[in-house]
Amino acid sequence: MENLFTEALPKNEADKISAIKTSKAFALRLLSDLKGVYRIFETVNDQQNGVVIEIRRSSNIRQGYGFNFIADMNGVRFVGRVLGYRVLPEGSDIKTFGWIMEKYSEFGSKAESRFMDDVPQPFGYVDFVIPLKYADPKFNERIRDVMKLLDKDEFNKNF
Repeated sequence: MENLFTEALPKNEADKISAIKTSKAFALRLLSDLKGVYRIFETVNDQQNGVVIEIRRSSNIRQGYGFNFIADMNGVRFVGRVLGYRVLPEGSDIKTFGWIMEKYSEFGSKAESRFMDDVPQPFGYVDFVIPLKYADPKFNERIRDVMKLLDKDEFNKNF
């Protein structure tokens, strides 16, 4: 017997729970591996339709102001919100985030209109979504993008 309650559910509900558990296990593995590189404070919240794993660079940062791994029946996504410039003149060392909109807009990444304005230094919020599937040929590239975002947000490294 696997689980009496799961066995009593209709098959589609049991399959949904199984898919979420698989996604959660993968998200927790990503979190564990990430903690081998960065100092991370996390909160794991099981919800009705999935799991939200919030990561922050400091325990002093309030919940809701970090990045998240979202694990649901559709897989795992790395999501968050950043504030910065879309583009700046060459040689500037200020954070820019135009690349994330160009690369991940098809997955639901959005930006404020002022971020997308055709002005010399467009500035605003970007809500990004990075899908993470291990079997995806772009998986390592997406992991590097997650690390790039953590570096720009000044997460401390673990040595």
